[in-house]
Amino acid sequence: MVKYYLSVGEVDAPIVVESYVNLGCPHCVNYFEAAYTTFEDYIDQGELKHIIKHDDRTNGQLLKGTVANAHLDYEKPEKSYEQMRELFKTQKTWSSSYDVLLSTLNRHFYLKEEQESGARSKHAKADIESREVTEVPTVFINGAKFTFDFDDSIEGISELLQKEIRERLTPTE
Repeated sequence: MVKYYLSVGEVDAPIVVESYVNLGCPHCVNYFEAAYTTFEDYIDQGELKHIIKHDDRTNGQLLKGTVANAHLDYEKPEKSYEQMRELFKTQKTWSSSYDVLLSTLNRHFYLKEEQESGARSKHAKADIESREVTEVPTVFINGAKFTFDFDDSIEGISELLQKEIRERLTPTE
């Protein structure tokens, strides 16, 4: 069975975050790092599931992100989650050319294109259209759209995510 999304965390976690990103998107870099560091403890405690939905686009730098995503093995979610983080952190180095990108994927990560990537991309496209996602990053927390300034710092985005998660985990009387 094809895993259409990269998912980390408990299946029945009370908080579900869906992150629509593209590895080639400069705006996604700060968001992903903020999400990664903010969600880490919540995932470990079984309180949060993070579903990364890669938006495969074919224009400019986003196409390089699509190519990179095609090399991630979603059957190994924790490893691919770490690789995705590293790809975002090093985006400026590999997004300059396809040769550098492919060299990074093959020599640094030892990745090859996954056979399921076409099916993943097709499934993701249908989901993206049904949710009316028009830009990346786009984030939903328990189905509600989470908004933030794309130009915010990692710390700024992290603070907003922390606040949102704490509010959702705090029982209302």
